Amino acid sequence: MLERFGMQDCKPCKTPAAVHFNKYCLSAGESLSEEDTQRYQRIIGSLMYVMIGTRPDIAFVLSGLSKYVSKPGKNHLVAAKRVLRYLQFSNDYHLEFSRGKATGKLSLYGYCDASWGCQEDGSSVTGFVLKVLNEPVSWCAKKQSTIALFTAEAEYVALSHAVQEAIWLRHLLKDLGYLQLEATPIYEDNQPGISIAKNDMVQVRTKHINIRYQFSRQAVKFGQVKLIYFPTELMHADALTKALCEVKFAKFAKSSLIQDTRLDQSWSVEDQASSDRLVLKQAHAS
Repeated sequence: MLERFGMQDCKPCKTPAAVHFNKYCLSAGESLSEEDTQRYQRIIGSLMYVMIGTRPDIAFVLSGLSKYVSKPGKNHLVAAKRVLRYLQFSNDYHLEFSRGKATGKLSLYGYCDASWGCQEDGSSVTGFVLKVLNEPVSWCAKKQSTIALFTAEAEYVALSHAVQEAIWLRHLLKDLGYLQLEATPIYEDNQPGISIAKNDMVQVRTKHINIRYQFSRQAVKFGQVKLIYFPTELMHADALTKALCEVKFAKFAKSSLIQDTRLDQSWSVEDQASSDRLVLKQAHAS
């Protein structure tokens, strides 16, 4: 893909997006020629194919850049090329599924997060990742269709999307012969959002929330999922809701993908697998 767009000799970049990505995209810059516009569209289409298949680490930046496919500006093309530069740096990052990683049974679990009011129209961003065998099998970085009035509401809306995907994956695993006997743990870093999902009572601050987002309450009540608080600094879905600095993004990449030895050796793939197994063990014990 890099050769297709003449970027095979580009300077590698350690993150797919700058920290000020949202503000940068709002200022489109100079208009592009028809040729450059078509090039931008081809780049986004190719990146989208890669992201859907194997690269959750570029999901957030693509959710932003894809909004400008019909009329991109110079800044958008520069941002898209930065993603290609990141792929040059991470060209051997990959997902790896192995029976050897299984710890007796194949368990599904996930992480969910939201970034409140971060879009130009005041809407929020949903981000979640669901894992099996310590590897992502489903992920999402998506602008929410409604305006959340406070942070917990944005997190609650994000939980609804994550719970829907988790239940579908539970059905899929059942069809494959891996029945999920226990509730699927979903880790969330907002305690008020968890409280809303666990509380059936109608409250003044939450009575306006669309009924479709109350789905997660039913899933918790029926024992299909269980919501567990997880510290923000350890949240695996954080990079699906916002552009992170180099250090924080590296932690997300290490939690989601198998890398080579160019990143520091203080946190190995085996360490990540052990950490995820510990998280699961604590969840099942709670």
